[in-house]
Amino acid sequence: MLFRSRQTAGGGRAVDREAPIPGWQEGDGEAVADDEVFVTPEERMEKVKEDIQKFENEGNYAELITLYVEYGACVRMLHSDTDKQLVQIHFNLATTYLRQTLVMQALYHFKEADTVNQAQAADDHALFFKCRILEGMGICETREGHFKAAEGLLEQAKLLCMKHALKKALGGKDMD
Repeated sequence: MLFRSRQTAGGGRAVDREAPIPGWQEGDGEAVADDEVFVTPEERMEKVKEDIQKFENEGNYAELITLYVEYGACVRMLHSDTDKQLVQIHFNLATTYLRQTLVMQALYHFKEADTVNQAQAADDHALFFKCRILEGMGICETREGHFKAAEGLLEQAKLLCMKHALKKALGGKDMD
């Protein structure tokens, strides 16, 4: 008894191997390689910063969100997932969502900013960011109608902001 293998309608058939790819012209691969320009993350970050400023002035929130995400990706490529710039990026994303009354998205990014900020606890700006993050989270909870949670967050934010202001007034010295 003889067994024959079945032919499938794929690239394995001899007839299909030489068939041209639709929309592909001979030499397209070389042309793309010649026109391709490599942009470093640093260069891309500068361009994104300019675009952020432009769209911030226009109030184009959808485009701002896309740009903040791209900027965050560049920061991650160049530095790490715990770089202090990511705290600012998540904070900016949160406030951009909050301006659009997208409270749950804003709260998520405030929490992400807080998580990254905890990795930077020794940094001088960590206390300032912590107070601003808690303030934003309190505003989100207020808009959701969770007034007890909001009150606690806003009280913590107030205390941290006062501590930060006193520390600044005392020339950076810690106090009890």
